[in-house]
Amino acid sequence: MEAFCHVEYFRRVVGQRLPMKIRLLRHGCVYGAKAGYAMSSERHQIALNWAFTEPDFQDRIFFYERPGDLFPRFFALFKEHFNNHHVEVHTIDMVDFNDPTLDYVIYVDPSWRTLLRDPFLRRIPRHKRVIVVEEPSTINPSLHYLPWPRRMFPVGFSWQEEHVRKYGYVKRFAMVFRDPDQYVDNPFRDKAFDLKKHLVAINGNRWSYMPTTYQHRIQAFQYFDQNFAGQFDLFGRGWNQPKIFYEKWTGYPRFSCYRGALPDSVDKKIKVLSDYKFCLCFENTLNDPGYISEKIIDAFCARCVPVYYGWSGAAKYIPRDGYIDFRDFRSLADLGRFLANMRPEEYSRYVAAIDRFMVSPGASVFSNRHLIELLYERLYGQLVQVAGVTR
Repeated sequence: MEAFCHVEYFRRVVGQRLPMKIRLLRHGCVYGAKAGYAMSSERHQIALNWAFTEPDFQDRIFFYERPGDLFPRFFALFKEHFNNHHVEVHTIDMVDFNDPTLDYVIYVDPSWRTLLRDPFLRRIPRHKRVIVVEEPSTINPSLHYLPWPRRMFPVGFSWQEEHVRKYGYVKRFAMVFRDPDQYVDNPFRDKAFDLKKHLVAINGNRWSYMPTTYQHRIQAFQYFDQNFAGQFDLFGRGWNQPKIFYEKWTGYPRFSCYRGALPDSVDKKIKVLSDYKFCLCFENTLNDPGYISEKIIDAFCARCVPVYYGWSGAAKYIPRDGYIDFRDFRSLADLGRFLANMRPEEYSRYVAAIDRFMVSPGASVFSNRHLIELLYERLYGQLVQVAGVTR
């Protein structure tokens, strides 16, 4: 075992910052091969737990056939990729945690409540535990503000740049469950500027006890509903009804522009976006460095110019000339005038920037395949498992 070589590979090739204290496991270490190199003939298994419920267990989640649905497409691709590299993939209920052929058990974005109630976690040897951070702090604050959930997992993947810097997590991007390469030959190129509708928003009506952009969304929706009647459409679940119990008495906003909910289909959402020139694209959080969700990627796939309100550093990964920054406007009235007065030539420059991005390597990091390949390469590439990290 040449531990020094593996550590140097981690530093120089993978490019991740090593935590201050590490120890290489003497038992249960997983040796793979370089990316693209065949694994050994030994049996390898990996298990997945993503808040699964009874219909998902017994490996059923990997075999759903619902075209356009968000999750089954990802899970089927996950299983296919690992199987092609001679790694069996199962739901967490299908494995023996003490089986030496079980290499890892991956938990995706558990909350503190689910960890306390989880019937499996305490039976899993610590060195086999892997965590993937998905939601921002406004949705799942547990993994951002509580130290003890992180201590339960020696290996982590996160888009949160603070997690990468402080805890040695592997840098990844938030899951968008899209494959932008499917839209390289874009089916919406023939939609002319003059034939597109003006403005759309696709958001659920959500509530959170954490500081979010939800109130900013509502204010923007109210402004465009009142001042751009017939030019603004709102889609999503839960609007025009109470989102939390006390709104039955305090009241809740009502929108004449509301057009109902969309099916749980990525393709359907992108098709709707493609009918509009602009979309309001407000992230769930402004304060989590590294968080870029599916919202802006969906708009790019649809060739719909987003009005983006999210992480201030998004231009590090998303072309600044491909979106309109909500922060650039002093008021909603200023934004409304800007959108209403945009000429086709100026609009075309935004769309051209989007098209360039969609065929660039930068777009591929937001794909299903990139995340799956990253997980495989970091867990089964020429790396030993790292554990015993002092958080």
